[in-house]
Amino acid sequence: GALTRSDPYQEGSKLLITFGAPIAHPDDPFRATATALEMQHQLQQLNEQLTLELPDELHLPTYIEMRMGITHGQAFASEVGWKQRREYTVMGDDVNLAARLMSKADMGDILISERVYNRVDRFFVTESREPMQMKGKSRPVHAYKVLSWEGSITEVSRTSNTRFVGRDTLLL
Repeated sequence: GALTRSDPYQEGSKLLITFGAPIAHPDDPFRATATALEMQHQLQQLNEQLTLELPDELHLPTYIEMRMGITHGQAFASEVGWKQRREYTVMGDDVNLAARLMSKADMGDILISERVYNRVDRFFVTESREPMQMKGKSRPVHAYKVLSWEGSITEVSRTSNTRFVGRDTLLL
């Protein structure tokens, strides 16, 4: 994955981490979900370390929290902006959906779209969420909360039937 952007958000900062852009892998949904779980684990360890190192009067139940939304689909990926200030970004319906899932997630939760769930369900323990109304969607969106690992990484498919669009040079 690649950290594409960091923006201020209502409750802290928002990170946009892309998998599959600029370089695609058949197992990008797995990579994104596994990375999210590892980020969650590392943040938990940091919070535990802060509790050990800080004086009692500074103790909090949690020091740093995060929530994540993960989707999979087609997106526009390119440099955008004025020639003096260009940045690489991704745009599209699935990018917006990831942001909406993140905003609906509770702190500490990872929500994945149904499309991601269909690609990774045998590797992770998940919990189905009630379908949610989302801005820009005519029908409720079904999402899943990722709880933990299940299965073996050696079972991850390294091939895909996902169409490459505008990636002819990567297929050489």
